[in-house]
Formats: sequence, C-alpha cells, structure tokens
Amino acid sequence: MILVEGLTLEELLLTGHEATLRQVAVSGNHQAQIRVAAWLLVRHGDSEDARAWLSVCADSGNVVARESLSALQSEASVTIASSLLALHCGANGSDIARLNAIAARKALDSGEPSDAVRCVGSIAALAPLPTHDLAEITLSILDLASAGQLSLGSIPTSWIETCLRCASDRGDPRAHYYLGRAMCSIPSGRLAPRQLTLQPNLRWGSALLLRSADGGLDEAWLHLYCLHAASKSSVANPPLARVFLEKAARRGHRSAQRILGALLLGEAVDMVRTEKAVSWLHLAAESGDSEATGLLETLVVRPDGRDAEACEVLSEIRSRDPLIASRLLLARHFGLTKREATLVDPAMGQRSWGLVVERNPYFVKPGLRAARAVPILSAAARRSLHWAASIYQDAGPPADAADSDVWEKRIKRMNRVIKKHHVEPSLFFANITSDALEIMRGGPRWATSQRARLKSALSFNDHELAGKEAAESGPIKLEISHRRRVRSSSD
Repeated sequence: MILVEGLTLEELLLTGHEATLRQVAVSGNHQAQIRVAAWLLVRHGDSEDARAWLSVCADSGNVVARESLSALQSEASVTIASSLLALHCGANGSDIARLNAIAARKALDSGEPSDAVRCVGSIAALAPLPTHDLAEITLSILDLASAGQLSLGSIPTSWIETCLRCASDRGDPRAHYYLGRAMCSIPSGRLAPRQLTLQPNLRWGSALLLRSADGGLDEAWLHLYCLHAASKSSVANPPLARVFLEKAARRGHRSAQRILGALLLGEAVDMVRTEKAVSWLHLAAESGDSEATGLLETLVVRPDGRDAEACEVLSEIRSRDPLIASRLLLARHFGLTKREATLVDPAMGQRSWGLVVERNPYFVKPGLRAARAVPILSAAARRSLHWAASIYQDAGPPADAADSDVWEKRIKRMNRVIKKHHVEPSLFFANITSDALEIMRGGPRWATSQRARLKSALSFNDHELAGKEAAESGPIKLEISHRRRVRSSSD
C-alpha cells in the first residue's frame, strides 16, 4: 500500500506494478481504486471492467468518479472521462499524454492495435509535442494501416505528419519512406497520401525517398526511377533515373530488372550490352515476371511440337556421335539455324541465362555471321545446355571454328550424320531469314518490331509506383539509339 500511495500512476505502470495496484484496489483502498479505473479507461476505453470500478468509486462518494461515469453514460468522449480521473489522481496534461502513450505501447504489444489508435487519437487531442516513443508508436500503427489491417480512426493528418517529421529528423528510414511517398503523391499501401501529409512537395519527397533508399528500403529506388524518368515531372532527370533503376535491379526488384533489361536490349549495339540485357530479363523471368518472359521469347525461334520424333532420332545419333547429337539438341531447344548449330561451342558459350553463339567471319551474309545471345526458356533447354557443355569440356580444348578448315570439317560431319540418319532439317534447325535473325539480336530494329510489347513492359500507369505527377506524364519512353549494331571491319 505504501508503494501505491508513494508513486504516481505513471511510475507504477512503468515499473511493472500494475498487478500490485489492482491487489491494493481489491483490498478497498479508494486511491488505488480510482487509479485502476483511470488506467482501465485509458487502456481499454469504455469497458465493463472500467465502469465497474467507477461504480465502486462512485458508491464510495467520489465525485469525480460519479462525473466520469455520467459522462460515459451520456456517450461523451472516453478521453474526457479518463482525463477527469487522471487529473483527480494528480496528473497534468503531459502526464495524461504519457499515460496514453504507455497504453498505446501495451496495446500494440498485446495485439490490440485498435486500442492503440484510440490512445494516439487521445494524445493528438491533447496536442503535445511528439516524442521519439510516440513517433515509433505512430510508425507501428502506419505499418498495420498500410497493410489494410487497421484504420487510422480519429488520428489527424497533422499529428501523423508531425510524428513522421520527428522520426525523419532522427534518421528513421521508415519515416523517410512514408513521408517521402506521401509528399510525392504515392500511396503507402492502403494509405492515401492525404492521410499522411497536408501538402505535397515533390522535391522534398524525392530527397526523403533517396534517404530511405540509402537506409536500406530498396523499394524506394524504383519510386525514384519512376519520378525522375517521367518526362513531365518537375524532377525529371533521365541519366539519374537510370542510376536509380540499376540500383533497384541489383537489389532484386523484379520490375526493375525487367525494365532495365528491356531498355538495354532496345539500345544494344554490341554483344556486351545484349548479354547484359538478356541477363537482367532472365532474372526477372525467373522471379515470375511474365512480361520479361515474353521479351525473351522474341529472341528464340520456337521448335515445332514433334518432341517424340526428335527424341527418337537423337537417341539413335547419340549412341554413335554424341558431339553431333548435342549440337542437334541445342539447335532444337535454342532455335539455332544449321550454321549456328555447327558453329557454337557449348562449353565456351554457356551462360547462366542461356547460350552465346560466337561470330564467324566465313558466313557470307553480315546478318548471319554476327554473334547472337539466346536465352534459356525451359528446364529442358537448361539441361540440354549443361549436357552439351560437359561433353565438350571432356573433349578437351576446342578447335577454332573461325578457321576455314575446321569450319568445313564440321559442316561435312554434320551433313554426313543428317544424311545417314535421314534427319529432317526442320525437326531441329530454325528456318529463318538473315534479316529476321538480325532483328532477334536486339537493338533498334528489334525495339521497333516489338514496339507494343516494349510499351507494356516499360509502362508505369498506376500511382502505386510513380505518384500522381509522374503517372500523368504517361508511360516511360524508350530512348533508342538508331545506330546499327557494331560490326568489325571484316564484316
């Protein structure tokens, strides 16, 4: 009893003596009873337990308890009733705000977020300056509300913005992210920007998004890309937008990988850029991005559906000439022409994302002799590439296919096998013109031929990523270099 009478209600709660306070109240101590009633009103609102303790206090002649009970019965604010009791217990306005903060924290820890919202709403009504703890509580509530698990209730936007600014000033990446998105008119999950800030400010919001991205919130990189890539945005900066896109892609953001791959493939004028483009698109496709898969499919000539017949022929050839069998298998799964299948070195051309067919200067047409990057589109294609690569690695160092004698020997060997086993060329080799093959190498001509698919892959028409101003600028445009793909002088 001495402990209860010697400490304030706030001190009892902070030191973990809530159970002791209840025991003393049950024993009949009037001061403990009024404190328990005040705490229950703050913590749980208008509950049966709180009214029961108020009735006990009122029956004992406590005027404030009677007034608080009357306020609840007349459907007045719980905040008014709890404040009356807290003031009677010796608390001032700041103490009441701290009591509500303690109650909000306990509510969150107990899985009762709606009580936490009510407590924060009461604090906002008292209009104190937000503390670090209050800002943390508000951020926890926003996490739940953005996921659609909670409503912000009576918490005013001005209070939320003040708390976010307070946490942002302390360097909290989550606060940067919430406030930055709101100022850029970007929703935070289920939360509209107007619920978090009173006034948008695109430049300030962009700066806050950059701080949140540096703080480890990788999603912010893609927001920054969308804002800076939109041509009509007041913060438009295409070179900086590309930097943000690359950062988002490197951190595993699927949409960023798809967009970066599409941009690089449309701009590609050499194999280095083409390989990078296909690599990014492959990563996005492996993560389930159907748009990226669609772009990769434009680089491969799909075989016909005669799988059983092809397997039968390959089984027969494999037992006698596994090297030729591996080339035929690669041709079928990767859509290679007969010349490409004869030229390719599976061990040297193998990549994590697919196969590189090297350049051969002995092809007559320039469109046929340039190198080509062919992506993996199926598990069967990956298995065939690993098998072919292992066979050629075991066979030792490869001969230089660019050597005319080696090239002619390979052609003759392939023709002998095809003739001996009565292989129908269309069963394995892609039938495609040199012009179509050139387009499939990527670059400006490929981008032109796939304009509709590219537009879909590059578009950001929703406000979830780009915000209102950027979204109103329309889809992000692909800046295509109209230079032809780079070829050596021998071409």
